[in-house]
Amino acid sequence: MQSKFGSMSDEFLKLQNQICYRLYLASNGMMRLYKPLLSPLGLTYPQYILMLSLWEQDHVTMGQLATATSMDKGFLSTLVKSLQGKGHIQVTSDSQDSRKKIIALSKRGQKLKDKAQDIPRTLLCMLGGDQGRPDEIARLKAMLDELNRTIAGLEES
Repeated sequence: MQSKFGSMSDEFLKLQNQICYRLYLASNGMMRLYKPLLSPLGLTYPQYILMLSLWEQDHVTMGQLATATSMDKGFLSTLVKSLQGKGHIQVTSDSQDSRKKIIALSKRGQKLKDKAQDIPRTLLCMLGGDQGRPDEIARLKAMLDELNRTIAGLEES
């Protein structure tokens, strides 16, 4: 289809019309907002995601951690080594199957949770969620959850 402004397919290929580009910008923006909040804890954003998962459920296998965080096992391995080096987590072999590794919080990692308590609230305030916009934030989370379910379904088929 041709118009005086070009074909419709040209419109579909414009960067500003791409959902993926908006998600890319939002994701990068969120990581930039988190950076000054996580810096005092000595954590990167991916390390924070891993720690959040462990604070929720400790003593898990690498497979369980990969499922909980939706992270690639290779990337996850790098994060685990880094957090182990910082003393936040411990990695041991499973007593039933020595090939399985158990990831557990160290005392230092457990204490880090106390220092991280205000991060979600601080970020919510930064996004205006504390100023009459909590419904918008809840809707956005629901939309993103639905998008992620749709993508996961497409990947499985």
